[in-house]
Amino acid sequence: MLDKPKILTAKELRAIMPRLAGWKLAQNKLMRTFEFQDFVHSLSFVNSLVAYFETVDHHPDVRIAYGEVTFELTRYDLGGKVTDRDVEVAIDLAFTEHDMPRVHRRRAGARRAPPPPRARGRLSRRAR
Repeated sequence: MLDKPKILTAKELRAIMPRLAGWKLAQNKLMRTFEFQDFVHSLSFVNSLVAYFETVDHHPDVRIAYGEVTFELTRYDLGGKVTDRDVEVAIDLAFTEHDMPRVHRRRAGARRAPPPPRARGRLSRRAR
């Protein structure tokens, strides 16, 4: 069983943040956006992390927007505070990103392909 997460003080967070490359602290959350070449790779990245999140008993807020995945790490069960568990997950996500095949990541400065046009009309019953 995992230890209960420890809420980090403002002083502890100031000391830790320089070591969390790409992450920012705002609204009592650690936040970072990862970029991918398309929606399929974005969704695959999130799906590949489900078992890990269950193992570390952490369920971050995740937003997927075509070729971007944004994670927000905080512990709602501890009053919406940043904990040592959030920092652990942030570090692990950085390692996960480095292990991804380069083809899945969008090159820095590369333009994102436009999303496909939205379908018009209602979905058939079969597609719902």
